[in-house]
Amino acid sequence: MRLASLFVLAAVVMAPPALRAQSIPDAETAYAQQTLGVRHLVYPLRDGTTVDERGQVRYDGRWDAFQGPDHHPIDEASFFRTVGREDLLTRHQRWSAVKRGLGASGWVLVVGGAMAIAIGSARGLGQPAATGQDPSSQRSLRLTGLALIGGGVVSLLLSHFIDSTPVGADEADRLARDYDQSLRGRLGMIDAASK
Repeated sequence: MRLASLFVLAAVVMAPPALRAQSIPDAETAYAQQTLGVRHLVYPLRDGTTVDERGQVRYDGRWDAFQGPDHHPIDEASFFRTVGREDLLTRHQRWSAVKRGLGASGWVLVVGGAMAIAIGSARGLGQPAATGQDPSSQRSLRLTGLALIGGGVVSLLLSHFIDSTPVGADEADRLARDYDQSLRGRLGMIDAASK
């Protein structure tokens, strides 16, 4: 077994330089695989167009990131981690958790409120005197249900309007360009613009 691996190592070392270069990916290929990009997202008008009356594209500030020549999409957390901005990653994760928490608690409140209203209404269907139930407790149960639904709707609205992205599209694009430039330096590529 050792002898076989020794022969393989000798074959690689003794191979002509052109053959060895073909087996090792060059810096351009590595750069193309690791480079980042950012797309500015546009929003359409009611008629489906994405430009205003002056012909300007209507950007809404949202963006998404991609990596490599096939523009493989990456999420914001991966983007911030790749560009080395742990502060932005932490802020993004914190606001994402707040957004998810508000959304989940909003739905719990809405469902709980609907159940309270349903229970209060079901209790009110029978004769209060015959069942021995106080009509004011039925009414208070319904009012509690309405309050819970109201709180849930407010929580859902807050969740909807919270933006967990700590930077806009222009800043994200700058971060991607800076990362790509530093990647060229790490790979030992000489930029034509720096000559």
